[in-house]
Amino acid sequence: MQTRYVVEALIILSILLTGLMASNSTQGLDLSENLVIQSNNEFSFRIYNMLAKDDNNDIISSFSIISALSILMNGANYKTLDNLKTFLGFQNKQTNELISDQTINNGFQTINGLYENKSIEYKKHLNETQEDNRYNEDLKHQLNIANLVVRNDSEVLKQKFVDAIQLAFRAQVDRADFKHNAVAETDKINQWIRKQTNNKIQKIFDIIDGQTSLILLNAVYFKSDWEGKFKQSITNKSVFYNNGHKNSNVSVDTMFRTGDYFYFSSQELNSRLIELPYKGSEMSFVIILPNDRNGLSTLKTRINAINFDKAFKSVNIKYVKLFLPKFKSEKEYDLMKDINPKPIALTTGADLSRLSTSCDQTVTQIRHKTFISVDEEGTEAVAVTPVETYHFLRGFKSIVPPIEFRVDHPFLYYIIDKTNGMIMFSGQINKL
Repeated sequence: MQTRYVVEALIILSILLTGLMASNSTQGLDLSENLVIQSNNEFSFRIYNMLAKDDNNDIISSFSIISALSILMNGANYKTLDNLKTFLGFQNKQTNELISDQTINNGFQTINGLYENKSIEYKKHLNETQEDNRYNEDLKHQLNIANLVVRNDSEVLKQKFVDAIQLAFRAQVDRADFKHNAVAETDKINQWIRKQTNNKIQKIFDIIDGQTSLILLNAVYFKSDWEGKFKQSITNKSVFYNNGHKNSNVSVDTMFRTGDYFYFSSQELNSRLIELPYKGSEMSFVIILPNDRNGLSTLKTRINAINFDKAFKSVNIKYVKLFLPKFKSEKEYDLMKDINPKPIALTTGADLSRLSTSCDQTVTQIRHKTFISVDEEGTEAVAVTPVETYHFLRGFKSIVPPIEFRVDHPFLYYIIDKTNGMIMFSGQINKL
């Protein structure tokens, strides 16, 4: 019997330009949506600790990874299914019972539907702005989520799988001839990637293997200006201590701004937190700066979803003198090597019998590619995950001297949806 292969590739590109705000809110969320968000946020810290190395610059999108693996989850069966849910954190924290497929899918359906509606609204405003040849001051941010499933001609997907992913993930389902027309089919998929990522990711595949039976892709694109932009005219050179070493300091372009920011000093994390809102204050960029110059590795061992949420909800408005270096960073991960221990779904013993009529399928590759750029204007972040088979407040001026927040040594950062508390991206800067 011929063996089928499930080649899973997770690729994330994110570009950060500017922005921040504070305190996440889960009020008004339905149960299934809240469960998915909670699982994503807890998963973000676990997957980050697997992938991020102490001396690297990293950027990871837990939402893209968990979305792609949740699509795969709908094709998993028996122990493979239960084990994948455990790996992704889809468990009731009180009873430790696994959450049902339907509840998980309902949560993703709500979240993806919300982002789809916001994306449609943004594009409508963008078209109106372009037609009027003026800048729409009400325009907030752009956040697009897209999912694509491409099956080989010989692969027959089970209808229940197709129905589930189309409803929950708004997935587009296409077919291709990888065996006889690999070059054209590869180009077509790469074109979809370029379109979904605003050309920030040019391609993922050089050539798709003819034995490939199925490719699952997730793409996340985010772009926004800061609520309070930095002035380019006052960006100056300042010191950054690479890897926290006193003798490894470099001179880098550093942005400067004084204003009201959400701020918190955490004794538990031995760090300080500052939140920069994006325009409209629905999304934010959070920096966690260790008090010790070489304290990043210790911070990473301490921080988790619980104490991060506690610190995030403890912020108060403070008058801050902020020094933030401009930076660019890109990274590519081989998740099949870096995820340890692996869930059964990523091993040769996987049971993916709910996916298609093929008997044997194996996930053979997972890639995760990222890019981020931070400057005076705003933030652009992109994430693509293919799975292949073979608030800021403008305030009064304070009379209290500003708190100095000088980002001159390694730190963690997060891009967060303030409307529901979802962590979209996590990263660290160790050296510039």
